Amino acid sequence: MRACIAAGVHPNLVTVLGKLDSSFSNSADQNLGSTAGLVFSFIPPDYTNLGGPPSLTTCTRDTYNTDTVFTLPFILQMTRGIASAVAHLHANGIMHGDLYAHNILANETGESCLGDFGAASFYNPANSAMGQALERLEVRAFGCLLEDLLDRCPQANEDNQANGIILARLRRMQQDCMEPVTSIRPLFKIICETLANI
Repeated sequence: MRACIAAGVHPNLVTVLGKLDSSFSNSADQNLGSTAGLVFSFIPPDYTNLGGPPSLTTCTRDTYNTDTVFTLPFILQMTRGIASAVAHLHANGIMHGDLYAHNILANETGESCLGDFGAASFYNPANSAMGQALERLEVRAFGCLLEDLLDRCPQANEDNQANGIILARLRRMQQDCMEPVTSIRPLFKIICETLANI
């Protein structure tokens, strides 16, 4: 809850309206007892989970329905928003810690919202070496997300030169984000700049 509140306002993050006091109780159900929680702004019903959580088969990768496809405009819109949101978090010394498709809500045009701060943690952004190392862990998760999207893009098989160039640049970024040598991975500031110019 602290990380979600500290994240502040960003168009691609869940918006916190307030915090429930720990003395809050529901008189209609005394079994709930005292509880604490956050109140979020309304998310339109056309926003749905981008993917499902990992399974025993996929292990650390999200799951998708077999008929799931993502268009190139959707991928660009969604990745620009999520990369911007994660860059915002790291600028504030917050690591999301669970950057997966199942924690992203998106509508059909790719407008998106990152939530679920259950694995978030704080670090001192003044310690640039540690901050960059932690950020590059999250960059790999972004690379996995981008790989999942690109693998489900039907336009990747079309004979369209303009789309082919864009898809090649996105695939290169995805591979850079998943580079085994951690220090070579780009930071989110560079990812955002690259996406803005695609």
